[in-house]
Amino acid sequence: MPVLLGGGYPLFKPAGEQVALKLIQSSTTESGAVILRYEPIKA
Repeated sequence: MPVLLGGGYPLFKPAGEQVALKLIQSSTTESGAVILRYEPIKA
């Protein structure tokens, strides 16, 4: 879930129901940013 600090208007509407996710891939760029890929866990 993205986190934004400070005042103002919300960027995203409330999500409502949470979805269980599984991390399927992660990588780090040369600048240090982290890229994460998730998929929903099938019930």
